[in-house]
Amino acid sequence: MRLLRPALELDPSHNSPRKAIIPHGLYVLITINIISFRMNTCAVVEATPKTSHFNPFRIRTYRKLPPNPLYNEHLQKTQGGGGCLHSRCLLSTAFCPPPSAYCLLPTALRNVRIMTRNPMTSRKRYRLRLPSRTLLLGERTLLMGVLNVTPDSFSDGGRYLDAQSPIARAFEMERAGADILDIGGESTRPGAAPVSAGEELARVMPVLEALRGKLRLPISLDTQKAAVAEAGIAAGAEIINDVTALRADPALAEVVCRRGVALVLMHMRGTPGTMQQGPFARDVMRDVISGLRAALARAQRAKIHRSRLLIDPGIGFGKSYQQNFELLARLPQLSRLGCPLVVGTSRKAFIGWLLGGKKQDQSWPADKRLWGTAATVAAAILGGAHIVRIHDVAEMAQVAPIANAIAAARGALRGR
Repeated sequence: MRLLRPALELDPSHNSPRKAIIPHGLYVLITINIISFRMNTCAVVEATPKTSHFNPFRIRTYRKLPPNPLYNEHLQKTQGGGGCLHSRCLLSTAFCPPPSAYCLLPTALRNVRIMTRNPMTSRKRYRLRLPSRTLLLGERTLLMGVLNVTPDSFSDGGRYLDAQSPIARAFEMERAGADILDIGGESTRPGAAPVSAGEELARVMPVLEALRGKLRLPISLDTQKAAVAEAGIAAGAEIINDVTALRADPALAEVVCRRGVALVLMHMRGTPGTMQQGPFARDVMRDVISGLRAALARAQRAKIHRSRLLIDPGIGFGKSYQQNFELLARLPQLSRLGCPLVVGTSRKAFIGWLLGGKKQDQSWPADKRLWGTAATVAAAILGGAHIVRIHDVAEMAQVAPIANAIAAARGALRGR
């Protein structure tokens, strides 16, 4: 095998496919950088010649490779971190290059089109199976409206405690453009104390029963308790949103499996009462991926079908403020887990912290974080979120179509 200097150069400011002339029968080292997204994407192109011309190429399947110690050493020197960025490249583990190096491209062509797969522009499509319907996820990002019937939730606690206001709010969110309604009867804000199953049921059941057969949206129930889930599903809930990812109540997995509802598995370090006390993970994305993989394994051991599982990185749950921004920037990496992605940033403390000049005592209150929330929702959509969990449905219903259109345009450009 001959290793040569690059036979072509790609403009790193563009990530669209490019055509290039490569000498016949040679192996060429070539770099493909996407600077605007601060990452590298590797693709290997292969084709077979027929008669006097070459047929169109085909692209081999991407597969994950373990981190390479040589690359870790490079990161320690240049970025102060570890882990292989080339998680989707086809190179052997003996050679995983740093961003400034080249990726090995075997060719048998004179004209080769170099294709890159940019996770920032691709959102996988899924069919989420619910008892009453199937939701198509991925064509656009769906809006999950949050309705907390609690006295102490960080954003809307105490606003919907009487008999009629939560019902009116549910229909208001439906008219405003929500695709899913998420009802919660226990606060999971930082420092929140747990409540009993009986108290949680007393809060959510009147709302579920009043909405049953009247609300056209699928209902998600935010709970970590099997007893609450069982009653809620009987009253019409079709999705269980568990912030503990089946760690708090193992019996919840059996309920979800038996009743055939969907399940959101969220990553959280610690419990709501302790999660923001630290210490925080040194590598937040590695911690999130590891935790979600363990959660998926728990769900699969309980025989919950993969087509009913969703994942949530748990922004604001056991992460530093800066780590929440890092997770938003690195959302595309979660696509490797093979499940629809739910992201909840709405009105959270890290937004108020930044808007307050990164000073805790000057953090903006939850009701002043609307436009900061809009920015994070747009970022989540562009990062590949299938569902965004929001409080301000009417406002985010204006943000989401714009972000979806940008994502679609970017994907179309990539395919040229």
